[in-house]
Order: sequence, then C-alpha cells, then structure tokens
Amino acid sequence: MVSAKLTPEEEKCMKEVGITGEDVEMYEYSPMDPETREEKCYWGCIFQASGVIDEEGKRFSRRGYLNAVLPKARNNERLQKSILEQADKCEGLAHEDRCELGWMAADEARCMREEGASDADAQVLRESRPPVTRTQKCFFDCMYRASQFSDGKRFTKDGFIAYVMRVVGHDGLKFQVLSAMADKCVHLESDDRCQLAADIEKCLFGQHRKD
Repeated sequence: MVSAKLTPEEEKCMKEVGITGEDVEMYEYSPMDPETREEKCYWGCIFQASGVIDEEGKRFSRRGYLNAVLPKARNNERLQKSILEQADKCEGLAHEDRCELGWMAADEARCMREEGASDADAQVLRESRPPVTRTQKCFFDCMYRASQFSDGKRFTKDGFIAYVMRVVGHDGLKFQVLSAMADKCVHLESDDRCQLAADIEKCLFGQHRKD
C-alpha cells in the first residue's frame, strides 16, 4: 500500500533503493546535494520516472526534462527561459551509472555557475577533450572535485577508483587496469587547483587520445 505522504514514484524508488519513508522526506526537504550513494540512486530513480533520464537510465532526456518542468512555469517567461537554458546545458550528458547521471547535470550547472564557464567550455569535458583556457581548467577542477578525482590540492587515487568502479562494476581485471592508471598520477599535486585538474586529465586520459 502506498503511503499517503508519498507519490507512487517515490514509493517505488524508495523500495528499489532500499531506504525508508523518513529518508525520502529528508531528501525532499533538504538541499539537493546528495551525500550518500543511496540518495544519489533515489534521485536517479525519480529523474528516470519523471522522464528527465531516458528509459535505459543512461542519458539526459531534453524532451523529458522539458515535459516535466515547463508546465510548472506556464505563466512565467523568465523561468521558462531559465529552464530552456538549463536543458541546453545538460543536453548530451550520459553515464552508464544512473545514480551518477542524475547528479552530473546538477554538478555541471553548479560548476558552470561557480567558474563562469560557458556551454562551449562544458562541452570540452563532455567530449573528453583536454582543457585549454583557464576557465576550462577551473571548470574541470570543479567537476573533478565533485567526482572526488581531486581534493583541489592533489590527485586522489581512492576517489578516482571508487567513482569509476561504480560505473564499470567490481571486475577484478578492470580494477587492476584502473589502479595502474591511477598509480601513474599519484604524484600529482599543486597549489593551483585549475592547473592540477589539467594535469590530472592529461595523466589519466591523454595517453589514450589520438592527436
């Protein structure tokens, strides 16, 4: 039986993730800045149920997002414009892990705002290209810290492996490959957080990139 306080979608996602009704109420009324894997997975489930994430749970759906959100701004042109801009910023976001995908959009929007990055700057990261400008490097830093690849001072091997393993699964061979990649970067540290992010990107992914 569905709780009187929860929608059918909230009830479904609560059971799927394995949390309590009290957890759901706390998530709903707290700022959307998840601190646990369970909270990320709950919101990933909710986003998929509302159409913001596609049926496979791997891509942001611009059409689904607009269908879910625009009706709430029917009489507010300024809000409608903001919603359309947000949809444009998130278009193209994809991730194998639905729990992380829901928060890529939130992290990206926050980092763009904090670092003064444009959609073109964000597209550099989406397309796995190296950052060139100072703004792009600082945007990468913000995203890397959100993903725990970096603490703003040094590369964090444990954070990198934990993040990526949630995507590829706990495969022993993949773990060895990822660990070897991370070992090459453990020496990276800097007082310049933005340059550090560029160095991390080059160390982790530059060797696999064709010039």
